[in-house]
Order: sequence, then C-alpha cells, then structure tokens
Amino acid sequence: MPGLEDFYQANKDNPDFMTMTVLAEVQKTEDLDEWADFGATYTVLWDTDDTITQAYDVVDRPMFMVIGRDMTILFRRSNAGGLAQAEELVETLLSAE
Repeated sequence: MPGLEDFYQANKDNPDFMTMTVLAEVQKTEDLDEWADFGATYTVLWDTDDTITQAYDVVDRPMFMVIGRDMTILFRRSNAGGLAQAEELVETLLSAE
C-alpha cells in the first residue's frame, strides 16, 4: 500500500508511532514477497492462525485501525476512505503530545 508506506516514512521517527499490516488469508511464504514488491518497509505480521484477525474482530479487508497505547481501538474503518481518516486521527493525536 503506497499511501501507508508514505505515512509510515513521514512518521517513523516518532517513538509514539508504529505502522503495521496484518496479513491473513496468506497461505504461502512466497505470497509475502508481494509486500516487499509494494516497497513496504513497515512491519508486516503474518496472521497464520487468525489470532489477530479474531482478537480485533476484522470482518472486512482492508480494515484500518488506530490503536492507543493501552491497546484500545480508537478508530476502525473498512471503507475506501479508511486510510485517510486513520492518518488524520494519528496526526491529530501526535500533534497533541
């Protein structure tokens, strides 16, 4: 996801910020190479047994979430504008510190 990579690059030096992608429904390690092809330099978690997917009740993909330091979900959207909305919230939260 190029937009997510750009957002990560712009904020990666902030100690209060972390970007990751959780991949579910990926069965072979070769399929993970696609994320390298996208140029993703942020953390990519391979959810082989749906532990993360179930814990955060992910039903639609892609789903964008902002999770607070205490691990509560502050934002979750699976619509087309989800990434932009998540970025806006993160920027607001980071600037408030």
